Amino acid sequence: KISYNDGNKWINTSDAIRNDSYKRGQIKTLYKSGLVTVINLNETENLSFEMEGRKLLLPPNSYAAQGENFFEMSAMVNGQRIDLVNSPEYLYVDGRGKFIKTDKISAANSAVVLNDKGSVWLIPIDEKEKVAFRLSEMGLNQKVNVIGCDQNGKILADKVDYNLSDGWLTVNLSDRVFKYKIVNDTINIK
Repeated sequence: KISYNDGNKWINTSDAIRNDSYKRGQIKTLYKSGLVTVINLNETENLSFEMEGRKLLLPPNSYAAQGENFFEMSAMVNGQRIDLVNSPEYLYVDGRGKFIKTDKISAANSAVVLNDKGSVWLIPIDEKEKVAFRLSEMGLNQKVNVIGCDQNGKILADKVDYNLSDGWLTVNLSDRVFKYKIVNDTINIK
């Protein structure tokens, strides 16, 4: 099912063609699987709407998508454009140069936390300072160790500076480390 925003509400395709609302470029698509996508192709106007109980503001040339086990968007949050993906496989955030804290992951620039074949990796794409994420989102315990690795996954001798607080892991990044492996630790030897 495809709907168009007429400036006030979502309308069907026939009505959008009749009253030229399709020209606004604000489109919502509902798929049989339950996936919902909303895109704002409008070059000048924001699009405000609700998706699964979330109030969203899409600036020009942005989108949001909600599926059974994931949510993603390139949208405005507290006056700041961010990119975000929350899924069982990975968390991704890009605060576009300003630190942003979401309910699952935080960073100023782009970083991903990847659940890959039972291993959890933090990969700072262009983040240089710190990345934080909620441990439970990746199936981790409240006690973990963080290991610095090179591009090939080889463990580096450098000790990683990290902090555990209220179910969140914050890793202070090093320019010598390409990616960080996070492992459950019942002893917590930090």
